[in-house]
Amino acid sequence: MLYLLRELRLPKGSHTAWIIKNVGKDYTLGMEATHSMSFWLGEIRKARRRLSQEPSKNIVREMLVPQPEGRIFPDALVHKLEAVSLE
Repeated sequence: MLYLLRELRLPKGSHTAWIIKNVGKDYTLGMEATHSMSFWLGEIRKARRRLSQEPSKNIVREMLVPQPEGRIFPDALVHKLEAVSLE
């Protein structure tokens, strides 16, 4: 969603990828994967903070709340999307 809103670029080919199953595994693979994942999550956090208060961007901000219990629920998401499309 951040990419579609032009708030975040997709990672370049030179960006170190991580294999999610390696996060928390042996030291070499696990540390590299954890570092890459943490870097990318930091980029998402920064992009989330830059989002304006426009209704469509506010919906995306609510989708990206780090704690699952604080994120927008699907029923509220549908309601908000319908409201934005009517404006």
